[in-house]
Amino acid sequence: MFRCAVKPSFFIALLTLFFAVNREVQAAPKISPKSLIKAGAKISECPQFVGYLRSGSFSPISSTAICGTNFNKVKKLKATKIQLPLSNLAQRGSAFAAIAEQQGPTTTEVFSVQNYPAIISYELRGTGGALKIELLNDKGKRVESLLDIRGENSGSFALNLRGRFSLKVTPSASGKDAEQPTYSLSMGFMDQYEGFSLSTRDLADASVKTIACPKSILDSSASAIIDLPSGTVCMKKDPSDSGMTPTPFNLATGLFLTNSLLLDGSGATRSLPFRVTPSSRLTYSVEDPSPGGKGLFKMNLIEMGSGKKTTLFNLRGAVSNGSTALNQKSGDYYLEIEVKSFDAAKNGELSYTVSVE
Repeated sequence: MFRCAVKPSFFIALLTLFFAVNREVQAAPKISPKSLIKAGAKISECPQFVGYLRSGSFSPISSTAICGTNFNKVKKLKATKIQLPLSNLAQRGSAFAAIAEQQGPTTTEVFSVQNYPAIISYELRGTGGALKIELLNDKGKRVESLLDIRGENSGSFALNLRGRFSLKVTPSASGKDAEQPTYSLSMGFMDQYEGFSLSTRDLADASVKTIACPKSILDSSASAIIDLPSGTVCMKKDPSDSGMTPTPFNLATGLFLTNSLLLDGSGATRSLPFRVTPSSRLTYSVEDPSPGGKGLFKMNLIEMGSGKKTTLFNLRGAVSNGSTALNQKSGDYYLEIEVKSFDAAKNGELSYTVSVE
C-alpha cells in the first residue's frame, strides 16, 4: 500500500526552494545576474519567503534564485512562464474514469495534472501474468514507462509531471496455457494544502516584517520565470509563527511537494516529490520472507524535472532500521522503488517501509 503523510511542520519553513528543469525542456546554460544586467534586466534582492495572506500559504525561496524586472528584454533568455498558485489558484487536474476487472490492453481517457501530483492505483490478479503501464502525451506519443510488474500485485505510484496525458496499459500472460490476467486501475491526486486567511497585523504580532516584492523571480538555469501576482507578501523571516501554512512548491515545474514522506508496501512505486536539504535523512526497513533472502529491493532517487537517476540501494534480504543522510543531494526529488519477491506464492511478498524527514 502507498501512503504519504502531508504534515506541515516548523522545519519546512527552513527549507530552501530548488528550481528543477522541466523534463520536457532541455536544460539551458546557467545564467548570472551580471549577464542579465548587461542584457538590460534590473536585479533586486530576493526575499527568503513568499506568501499570500488570503490563502495563508507560503513557500521558501532559494538563495540562488534571481529576482528583478525587465527579464523580457533579455533576448537569449529561454524561460517558461509559471504561475504561483499560492493565492488559491492551485488546481488538481482531471482524472480518467477508473478501470475495473479488465482483461486485455487498453488506453485510458486523456487526463490532466496541474499543480498537484497524481497518484495512480493498480491491482493485478493472476500469478502468471504481467502488467506494463506507459505514459503517453496528449498526442499519443510515448513519454516513458511507469510500471512493469509480474505476478499478483497491488499498490500505487505518483505521476510527478504536469500536463495532459493518457496511460497505455498492456497485460500479458506467461506460460503455455496461462490465462490473461485481470487488472484494475484508478487515479487520484496528492492531498491539497489548506491554509487560513491572515492579515498584515497577524504577521506584525509574530514580529514578521514584510519587504517589497520583486516583480519576477527567475530560476537560475532560465527554465522558468514567475511574475508575482498582486496580493503576494514577501518576507525575510520565517512566517510560520504567524499561522501561515508552509506549502513547498517547485516553481519550475509548477507542482507542489509533500513535506513528510512515508511509503509502506510491497509493490513497485514512485513516491510523491519532496525536498532534500542538508538535514534530510532517509530511513528504511525491508522484510524478506524468502529462505536465504533472495528477494530484491532497489531504490532510486530521481531529480525533479531533469529525470537524473541515482541508485541509493540495490540489495537482497531483510534490512532492519537502515538509515542514510541525503546531505549530498540538495534539491527536489522523488523515489522510485523496484521490488522482486522470490517465489511469492510459496514464501510471501517482500515488503518495505521508507520515510524521509
